[in-house]
Amino acid sequence: MAPDVSGFDPAQDVVLDDDSLRVIAHPLRVRLLSELRLHGAATASQLAQRLGQSSGATSYHLRQLATRGFVIEEPDRGTRRERWWRAAHRTTRFDMALDDGNRAAGGEYLRAVARNYSNRLLRFTDEVESVPDVYGPDWATAFTLSDWRLDLTAEGAARLQAEIFELMRRYRDEPPGEGARSVVAQVQLIPALTAP
Repeated sequence: MAPDVSGFDPAQDVVLDDDSLRVIAHPLRVRLLSELRLHGAATASQLAQRLGQSSGATSYHLRQLATRGFVIEEPDRGTRRERWWRAAHRTTRFDMALDDGNRAAGGEYLRAVARNYSNRLLRFTDEVESVPDVYGPDWATAFTLSDWRLDLTAEGAARLQAEIFELMRRYRDEPPGEGARSVVAQVQLIPALTAP
């Protein structure tokens, strides 16, 4: 197994255990947490509007996420009727080596994450024609959608993952320069499906 070079920090990152996996294994909860991590603190009503949900649904799921410490309330903002929430961690780590009791929840969680990644990518591609106009001409060539076929052993795939994580950690920890904006780097390292 490759060494852990992902820059994991228990003060800023969370590892899913059996109980927290069952709480987060819901598509709307994954989307809520992603929105809070990407865009910062928000109210249930703001999140409902962004995600096309009812504020009752977002409020309920935020409270569920709070029970396991995924989100925390910002008591200095808002009023008694308007609660502000923020993500408690910058990343979530999930160990795919599940025992039989967690396979269903693990599968639900991974499907929710994959849908969230896919939706984010589709939103971007739906607006790709406006990238130079909205973000400037440099951004038109700064993004990529790429895939490579690799023939790897499990050990080789683990080494590749470790190297990707190290590269991402270096860029994440680098102070942002002038003109910096938030970007999302999504990584999928998965076995290719067998041919029919």
